[in-house]
Amino acid sequence: MSVKISKPGWSFAVIVHGDDLLVENTTATWFGGSNDPMDSGETACGYPTKGHPELMGCSLPMDYQGKCQATRKAVGGSPLPMMRYGLYSSGKKNPVGTMVEVICGTRKIVVPLIDIGPARWAKDGIDLTQAAFVALGGSLRKGVIRVSYRVIGGAQYLKGVKS
Repeated sequence: MSVKISKPGWSFAVIVHGDDLLVENTTATWFGGSNDPMDSGETACGYPTKGHPELMGCSLPMDYQGKCQATRKAVGGSPLPMMRYGLYSSGKKNPVGTMVEVICGTRKIVVPLIDIGPARWAKDGIDLTQAAFVALGGSLRKGVIRVSYRVIGGAQYLKGVKS
């Protein structure tokens, strides 16, 4: 049995399936690096995207305890809970951090969670670093692809929800 979590204003729902959180058929955009004039290159985990074009990672619109204006509880919060980052600020993998499997057609990658976003108003379910976006066959010029993703072990961060 699985449980579906949705929140007003978000374009996706989260399915709690065993230990994992699933988001199906949503949009992914890319962020960070030298080609993103709207991004400072700083991530919530502390490891920068600028100067690291090979960085494979993702950003999820998590409910950051009301501290992130783009996903704050005052607007209903995100259907995704706050989770541990998969990288340390040094770039080393966090062994207890969150990993996310992203699928686009026949391509599949597993990347660490490194940042918070996209914002609720963007209507996207996930942001990917440039390298991750391209690895899934995305064109940086077009900027958006359809994906599904699985937050591996993400159900542990939910309070009071069982599948």
